[in-house]
Amino acid sequence: MEYAKDVVFNIKYDSDSNIIRLKREGAFKRFLTKLYENKFILTILGLTVVLVVTDTVLVTSFIKILSVLK
Repeated sequence: MEYAKDVVFNIKYDSDSNIIRLKREGAFKRFLTKLYENKFILTILGLTVVLVVTDTVLVTSFIKILSVLK
């Protein structure tokens, strides 16, 4: 019964300091875990980054071409 409660409530007993602690991940680690679980979101984010970089390169080259034509 006690073990079941520990698993459900994510409790860990720290024997060194004689304290009960919550097993809690950091926010960044939880974010990465969710990201790796959802491959669709990872694909969309990667595609967005690639398209933004491509758009930036194309716009800057277009501005350079326009400045040469003046």
